[in-house]
Amino acid sequence: MAQIILDSNSNLIQGDFDSATVNNRTKLQTSTTNATTGVYVVPNGSATSASVQMANAADPTNASKLVVATNGATDTQIVSGANGSGSYLPLSFYTNNDIRFQMGNAGELNVRTAPGTVSSGTSGQVLTSGGPGAGVSWSTVGGQLQTQLFTAPGTWTKPASCTQVRVTVVGGGGGGQATSPGFVGNFGGLAMAQVPVSAPVTITVGAGGDAGASGGTSSFGPAVSATGGAAGSPALPAPGTGTVSVGTTFRTDNMSASNPFGMFSGQITRNAPAPTTGLAYSATGPTIAGARGAANVGGVGGAIVVEFIG
Repeated sequence: MAQIILDSNSNLIQGDFDSATVNNRTKLQTSTTNATTGVYVVPNGSATSASVQMANAADPTNASKLVVATNGATDTQIVSGANGSGSYLPLSFYTNNDIRFQMGNAGELNVRTAPGTVSSGTSGQVLTSGGPGAGVSWSTVGGQLQTQLFTAPGTWTKPASCTQVRVTVVGGGGGGQATSPGFVGNFGGLAMAQVPVSAPVTITVGAGGDAGASGGTSSFGPAVSATGGAAGSPALPAPGTGTVSVGTTFRTDNMSASNPFGMFSGQITRNAPAPTTGLAYSATGPTIAGARGAANVGGVGGAIVVEFIG
């Protein structure tokens, strides 16, 4: 077995490793004809790790380096390392003569966006496959379904990627009439629709009517609105009605003299208590909103529920 032992300081093996004619460069080759070549770097004795280290300077004392190593029984490693005051460099992966991926020093993943250019995208983006023959890219995708409940006026601001919302609008409940015998007010109107959004939307939430007064109108911008319920009276009190300007998905307008018990419509009942639930809902369950008032009792204020992806 042939051995080459180098045991002095500054040992150096030189050869022609940069000839313009690639086949003229110094090479390592097995002596067995027609056999494959495998080059090993192994530890000595009972040691369990070995590595090949490549520096970016002739003197590696303070150099950046690439390390390909075995780490005992723990793992194998490709490392962007440094000696002394050398700099740690990003670890890049190239194919077809161009950079494809890069691991930055902070652990960020950079992906090719143009020839010779990589980007780590923006917060919240995900990698999307371009399919066979194409690379991956950073993409912005929709977030989780969210529900926001308004019981007071305000402004709803859409997430950047949101273009449609589903809205439930409830008008304020009518107040009960204070006459004797008393009469209950009526429910606020209800409108439900999916509408496009492109800018902040003004939220109006109708107040519940005082005793003997109608409830206020609730609205989601100009697109969806619901009027308040009428105050209680000896005559049949009318419920609020829902209006959807972009095409009705659902609204209440089914109260009539022949249908005093219509859905969400309420009824004339002398000395009746107020209902225990209203017409709106939240992510955690029913919410009292738009309910009618009993005799000499004000109605409950309206509400708006906005459901969106963001």
